[in-house]
Amino acid sequence: MSGSPHDFAADAFHAGQLYRSCFRELTESCGFTPNEMFVLLFLYRNAPEQDTATVIAQAWNVSKPLVTRSVDGLQKRGLLYCVRDENDRRLVHLH
Repeated sequence: MSGSPHDFAADAFHAGQLYRSCFRELTESCGFTPNEMFVLLFLYRNAPEQDTATVIAQAWNVSKPLVTRSVDGLQKRGLLYCVRDENDRRLVHLH
């Protein structure tokens, strides 16, 4: 076995930086913020079972207002729409 735990941690840190850099470039080239892209990817993978701003905020461990800003931006561009739940009017489903 080669390499120390420090080497692994440093490599993992650099890999994470590279990933974030590439993700940032991709999202910007498509005209999205990283948060907007995350919302779209989350919905792609989890809807319709998990399709509310609250669920996304909990899964991502961020504030709901951060998710709401991203949803608003996507909605203004016609990429996302919201539907209030007929059984529980407090819930808004993202499509």
